[in-house]
Amino acid sequence: MTIKAVIFDVDGTLTDTEKVTIDALKMTMKDLYNKEYSYDELRFAFSHTGKDALRHLGVEDVDGTFEVWSKNIISLYHNVSLYPGIKEVLKELKDRDKKLGIVTSRYEFEVKIDNVLKAILHYFDVVVPNRDGLRPKPHPDQLVLAMKELGVASEEAFYVGDSLFDYQCARNCNVTFILANWGEYDRSKDISADDMIICSKPDEILKYV
Repeated sequence: MTIKAVIFDVDGTLTDTEKVTIDALKMTMKDLYNKEYSYDELRFAFSHTGKDALRHLGVEDVDGTFEVWSKNIISLYHNVSLYPGIKEVLKELKDRDKKLGIVTSRYEFEVKIDNVLKAILHYFDVVVPNRDGLRPKPHPDQLVLAMKELGVASEEAFYVGDSLFDYQCARNCNVTFILANWGEYDRSKDISADDMIICSKPDEILKYV
């Protein structure tokens, strides 16, 4: 079956935001609750929705803490960039008449305020953020909606992501998963599976479409 659409996660896939996200969470937990965590202790939060990560940490005032965390992320956001090669790959995929989508754990406002992401949003035909009525990853809801809006079947799409939740979301939709293994950390260590494609650079995606 010909691949007609490539759908991407955002954080850790399109944008290099892991360190900023975790550093901001460390700041938040220290400032609000005088709790100190190591980077590794908080790394799990990168693959969860923000509020779910805070609930996992036992935070009671989730909304207030999330607001502070978001502000801390913004204060550090000058350190965020697109991964090298992302723009070129998106342009080439569009030149090949592929439909492009985003399925992300971010909330809609987090997508809209991101100036780094704004530089590439015009390449995408659909963006499905975390929102009411859709169960978050690893549930399939967001990816199912993206494929419906793109007008493609599961066997006609790839989902590109960096986490176990991304992989599980893809498998729950019978979509082939591409692991974005181009960060500093070897993400394949987190996923014990032989039914995914592993790409160490964004342009390797082009070999499969």
